[in-house]
Amino acid sequence: VLYSQIRGLLGGTLQNVVKADTVSLEIDDDFMGTYAVEELRLSVGDDIVAFKPIGTSVVGAIGRVDMQGDRDQITLLCMSGPGDWQFVVQRVPELVMVPLDEESLLVALKRVMAP
Repeated sequence: VLYSQIRGLLGGTLQNVVKADTVSLEIDDDFMGTYAVEELRLSVGDDIVAFKPIGTSVVGAIGRVDMQGDRDQITLLCMSGPGDWQFVVQRVPELVMVPLDEESLLVALKRVMAP
């Protein structure tokens, strides 16, 4: 659901600029063992941004995906259901999150991609 949501948010003007592919990976989780997942990779020119599933055993959330680029990494947490993904903007002194939408996705992409 997350990857469909991201593809939908990138539609329109960015559709011809961003190429999206998925790659199969295995995750070794302490509680669930080893299982297969899909990693979403966005290509923008020479830059690649990967959405890497980290696991389902996350305190206070039901899933975690890290958005990784050449410059930085941002955590996405699934809070209450398949469509409720939020970016972790700040961890300390208190947790600050913003919902995944077109604006927050574009801000996150600019943050993680090489300048």
